[in-house]
Amino acid sequence: MKATMKYFISDGIRPCSRFLIASFCFFISCSKPFPESPLLDLVLLQSIQNQLNANSTTTITNTTKYIFVTQATFQGNLGGVSGADTICQNEKENNFSSLAGAKSEYKSLLVDGVARVACLTANCTSTIGNNTNWVLQPNSKYYRPDEQLVFETNGAGIFVFGTLTNAFSTVGTDQWWTGLDTNWTTSGDDCSNWVSNAGGVFALFGLGANTNDSAISDFASTACSNSKKLLCVRN
Repeated sequence: MKATMKYFISDGIRPCSRFLIASFCFFISCSKPFPESPLLDLVLLQSIQNQLNANSTTTITNTTKYIFVTQATFQGNLGGVSGADTICQNEKENNFSSLAGAKSEYKSLLVDGVARVACLTANCTSTIGNNTNWVLQPNSKYYRPDEQLVFETNGAGIFVFGTLTNAFSTVGTDQWWTGLDTNWTTSGDDCSNWVSNAGGVFALFGLGANTNDSAISDFASTACSNSKKLLCVRN
């Protein structure tokens, strides 16, 4: 092997080619030195490049945040916040599979004041001391499945109304459970933490085709025996 290496150093082959060919010989245990040949250099270089390409993988991750409305409707007994999240995850898998992200990344945009809180103070500006298990990320843009921007959140992960860039849904008859007041605080009307569908228990909901604060809270609550959709977001 020492003789082979010496041949490469002294035979006048370009330094880069000498190094690559020497390395090639080392790995395949050449018994004799290669003759000087530009064509051979190219073949060896291409072989090395092919091997490097085979060993390297490039993964491009789509980090776009999406928000969609479920196709089905549900009474107020959602199985709590976690049950609502499961509904969104199944909806993503079954009806919105083309959207980026695993189904486990999608959660329901609603609150109960315990397991999920957006803001403790009206239109909060920081996650500190406000959010509990909240589903919107700070300073992030959220898009509908048709790639239309809906809103961009502030540092607390909310959108202070205003006017949305686009409505959550263009269907005016769409309605979805939220339990939110218009300033992102918890209303207290949340179907007993989303476990009741009784006619005498109530919850707040948002309206389709609206870009004002009624998109998350219609001011007047409705009985939990009624059926509404859910807003689902990529967390």
